[in-house]
Amino acid sequence: MLFSACKKDNSKIESLSGRWELISTTEGLTGKTTTFAPGQGNILEFNGDTFTEIRSNKVIREGKYSTTRKESIITKQKEDFLILENSGMNAFFTITDDKLSLNMDAYDSGGHTYRRIK
Repeated sequence: MLFSACKKDNSKIESLSGRWELISTTEGLTGKTTTFAPGQGNILEFNGDTFTEIRSNKVIREGKYSTTRKESIITKQKEDFLILENSGMNAFFTITDDKLSLNMDAYDSGGHTYRRIK
């Protein structure tokens, strides 16, 4: 059994702060990527220590979130990990050039890419 301590990382929370619009998803098994046009209403918003997930312009979940560093089973390296309470959508994340990538820690799992809109 693996246990990991979650330590709040304020610099990572600040970098996540704002609104992110979904631009693509990639399926893990097939590698198929689906892209989304701007303005489709699929938003992930971070404000302070809370998040709101919006699909088709409707709030589908909201709650608290935190970040930590966790070892990936894929890379065997410690990486930034996002914990969205009560969502089932915990994922490793990177932010590059105003793009947020969320990736599950499994060889056959996909990911989501968002672009910063605010």
